[in-house]
Amino acid sequence: MEHLLLLAIGLPLALLARPRPDWSGEHAADFCAALLLIVYGGMWAVSSIWQHTESLLLLEALSWYAALPLLILVSLARCAQPLFQLPAWDRVVWGRILLALCVVFELTRRNGNMEVIPLITLAIGTLAAIGAWLNKRNGLTTLAVIVWGTAVGYVASMRPEVSAWLPLLLLPVLVDRLAQRQQSSVNP
Repeated sequence: MEHLLLLAIGLPLALLARPRPDWSGEHAADFCAALLLIVYGGMWAVSSIWQHTESLLLLEALSWYAALPLLILVSLARCAQPLFQLPAWDRVVWGRILLALCVVFELTRRNGNMEVIPLITLAIGTLAAIGAWLNKRNGLTTLAVIVWGTAVGYVASMRPEVSAWLPLLLLPVLVDRLAQRQQSSVNP
């Protein structure tokens, strides 16, 4: 079920971040992460006829431990830029961040500590949602904070399996991107 959710959220995210003449580094990072989610969700959907389980496992790991943290870091950077007057990062910087996330994934995989990455992603995502709410304070950012707070409470109280709650964190990311798209269409 979570595979379909990754695919369903990756598609609109890719449409929102598709290449344009004024393509920023954040949009490129969003597009890259969305493509990873789409490819994994699509490959899982045809996995019964496509017998390359190693490729599917690699795409699954990239989706959970690289694409989702990349989306969360983009959210954090977007909310920190107006708060601290930081410049926007270009595509090269976001490419290096993605590479660093892949290195962190491999190091935690070898040490058997991969469960730490989703928890850190959850904490950073909560900070990003609160920062976005402090910047905008509209209905969409309030909804994102509520979803993040619910996810934090659920994880803190039950400590469920990662695959049960991690895809839900993509919903506030999508809400945040929709809010930014709405704001950019109002203020071109």
